[in-house]
Amino acid sequence: MGLKLNFFIILLLLSYLAQAAESLKPIKNWVVFPFDAVDEKLKPSANKAWWDIRQKITETKKYSIASKQFLIQKDVYQPRKNLRPDDVKYLSKLLEADIIITGWSEYRDFQLNVYLSQNGELLWSKKLGFHPSLNPSEQLFNISQRLIQEFLDKLPFHGVLVKSDDTTVNAVSIDIGKNENLSMSDEVQFVNIELPDKWDTSIGLNNLQITAMALGKVVKPKKAYSVVEIKKDLNLPEEGIFVFVAKEQKRKQYEQTLAPELQPTLEEDVGPGGEHPKNVIVFGSIFSFLAILLLAF
Repeated sequence: MGLKLNFFIILLLLSYLAQAAESLKPIKNWVVFPFDAVDEKLKPSANKAWWDIRQKITETKKYSIASKQFLIQKDVYQPRKNLRPDDVKYLSKLLEADIIITGWSEYRDFQLNVYLSQNGELLWSKKLGFHPSLNPSEQLFNISQRLIQEFLDKLPFHGVLVKSDDTTVNAVSIDIGKNENLSMSDEVQFVNIELPDKWDTSIGLNNLQITAMALGKVVKPKKAYSVVEIKKDLNLPEEGIFVFVAKEQKRKQYEQTLAPELQPTLEEDVGPGGEHPKNVIVFGSIFSFLAILLLAF
C-alpha cells in the first residue's frame, strides 16, 4: 500500500512539474537579419536602416548583436520575412540567439517582426505605412527606428538580477545597461516573467505573465551594476529575475513626448486580429497593478 501511495505521489509531482509555466530566460544575444525592400529604390534605405537599428539596440548596453561577418560565416546572411517557430528555433541554436528580428518593406510600408528564441514564437510585430506625400526612402529609415524603439520600450523589464561581490542576505545586484541612470533610493521591482503553455500569436508580448517577487531600493549605484536593498522579499532567486524601475519607465515616457512622429497610415501591433482580446491586460495596466500589489505586502 505504501509503495503504491508513494508511486501515486511521484506521478502527481511529475504531472505538476510538466504543467508548471516556463519562466522567460534572459535575452542577451540578438540577431537582426538584413532588411529588404520590394522597390529597388528603397533597398539602400533598407540597408541603412538595418545598420542603424543594430546600433540602437547596442546603445542600450544590455544586449549584444551578431555581426555581419558572423552571419556570413554561418551562411545565413540574407533578408528574411515571416518565420515559422521551427525556423526560429533552428536559427537561434545555430547563432546562439535569444531574439531574432526580421524587417522588410513592401512598396509603401515597413514591417518589423521580433521572435523569441526560447519558444520560437512571434513576440512582437508591427507595420507602418508611408505618408503618401513624403519621401519613402527617408520614411523607411525613420519608421524602422521608431519601430525598434517602440519594441524596446514595450519590453516589460529594464534589467536583470546579477551576481556580484556586493550580494548579501539583504542586498542584491542589478544590471539595467545604463546603470548611471540610477540614483540612491530609486525604487526597484523584481518580477518573474512566465511563458504560457499555449502561445497566442495575435497578442504577442501580452502572452507574458508577470509575477511580483520583491521590492527594493538602490543603495549603491555603480557603472557595471547597482546594489539594491531588498525591502520586501518573496523567495527571490539568486539570478535570472527581471527588474522593473519606475524611474526608467517615467524617463521613457518623457522622451517619447520630445519628438512626435508622423502619423502613420497603417498600424498593426497585436497580430492579425488587430485588437487586444477583452481578457488581456496591456502592460501599462499590468505595471500599475504590480505597483499596487507590491505596496500591499
